Amino acid sequence: MGYRETILFAQSEDGLGLTGLLIEPDAGFSGLGVLLVHGNTGSFADWPYVQLGRAIATRGLPVLSIDTRGHHISTSLYTEDGREVAGGSGWERLEDAPLDIGPWVEELARRGVSRVALVGHSQGAAKVVAYAAERADLRVAGLILASPSLRGHWPPELVAEAARRMADGEADALLQPLPDAPWYQLSVGNLLSRERMLARTYVAQDGAPLIGRVSCPILAFFGASGDVGGEADLELIRTNARAAARVDTLVIPSADHVYTGVEQAVGAEIAAWVAALAPKG
Repeated sequence: MGYRETILFAQSEDGLGLTGLLIEPDAGFSGLGVLLVHGNTGSFADWPYVQLGRAIATRGLPVLSIDTRGHHISTSLYTEDGREVAGGSGWERLEDAPLDIGPWVEELARRGVSRVALVGHSQGAAKVVAYAAERADLRVAGLILASPSLRGHWPPELVAEAARRMADGEADALLQPLPDAPWYQLSVGNLLSRERMLARTYVAQDGAPLIGRVSCPILAFFGASGDVGGEADLELIRTNARAAARVDTLVIPSADHVYTGVEQAVGAEIAAWVAALAPKG
């Protein structure tokens, strides 16, 4: 089955311009589709996401790979009136993710996708969990957490520094580069936002985590070759996603964090799981 690709544009609910890639099967579709949310420093057009999208589309499901305001490391975003604001993974607030995802769900609905599976890769998994938990959108047929990043990759002393500088009114100041990544800096506000979200997405000290409020089916998986998590993380998700209709988990052989060389196999797993969400009869 072939596919066709279209660049789309949308505005977040607070008026920021975003871009996406719609990959549609040539043979049409039945009303079920996939929304793919990139991971940390990623973008809608990154090769792994395009490859995954194409693999899914050739199996009969439309895929919309989207940018959130946190695409790339640092970027310019533009408001409706042309004002330039800071964007990128070093500047976003993860709590704002539903503002970005909502308009893309609407865009798919306008194009005939009445039920959508939200696929979040790496940090993008926390974004789709937040959307599903906070919006309770009945159009969301399922969540796919693709190599979800359940914990931070920054040292505790950097968090302490960010807290001190936030108290001094330096929310937009850049922190020192992350260890082993001299090209990557986070803003004070972004790092503290990540800490808050990770503290309540998959686990929570007080009350149920966000994933515990998701009622639709969930699929979570990691690769077996150099991914960011494994069976212990899948067990944590199975335990804490208490309201989900069901929780399916996988460890995919030979897959790394971005599924290098096994994009077709991962796409096939996603497509088969999403297709099974279609109403019987």
